[in-house]
Amino acid sequence: MAGENPYAAPQARVADAPAGRGSALKALALGLLADLGGTFVVGFVLGMVGLLALGMSPEEVAAAANSTDSWLFYAGGAAGLDGGGPLIGLHLGAAFGSSKLWPAEAYGRLARFLIDDGLRPVLLGTSDDAATAAGVARAAGADVASLVGRDRVALLPRLLARLRCLVSGDTGVAHLAAAVGVATVTLFGPSDRRLTAPRGRTARVLDREVPCSPCFRPTCPIDHICLRRIEPETVRDEVRSVVA
Repeated sequence: MAGENPYAAPQARVADAPAGRGSALKALALGLLADLGGTFVVGFVLGMVGLLALGMSPEEVAAAANSTDSWLFYAGGAAGLDGGGPLIGLHLGAAFGSSKLWPAEAYGRLARFLIDDGLRPVLLGTSDDAATAAGVARAAGADVASLVGRDRVALLPRLLARLRCLVSGDTGVAHLAAAVGVATVTLFGPSDRRLTAPRGRTARVLDREVPCSPCFRPTCPIDHICLRRIEPETVRDEVRSVVA
């Protein structure tokens, strides 16, 4: 049915969790479930934060997360993550809409810069981002490791913890990365950094002052100048500042 919330059941499950130790986590889980929609972040919220809110100890949740290590090892090897150098995640998608997407060409140029700096960019996203990932690789002129479309429910927290930095648009993934202590460089266009910027000592935000931003539109009716004016060189410099 149009307008029906497909995450009402998960929200109810977390809302019914007992108060006490998990009360703050309950609030976080409910907020993320309400805001993030159908991304694989929902799986993380229910699989990790939700479990804490429901009374599992941090040790029990860590054990559940550790069970994904073997999958991550094999998937990471297949994706080209078994080399040397710090991992820099490039998250390509946004459930909100295309207005939050940095161009594939820009991500590709950034990936090339990172490779030249001795860093290892890895593309992240759902299967919907496969065409964008191919465009990134073309623009980079090199093989770029990719886990696009290979996500699993419990993969994201373990993967984020292995990154030195995450570059993304204004998405829930950026907030989760910042929450687990990963450096973030978040690119803002149609949304307002004052409202939804990730928090943290190593959280960086980039945006550009243009007359139409923030517009809060899921698609851009003109030429997307808010994000196109963020240059890959500028993003590279921010990544350098947090991984140095």
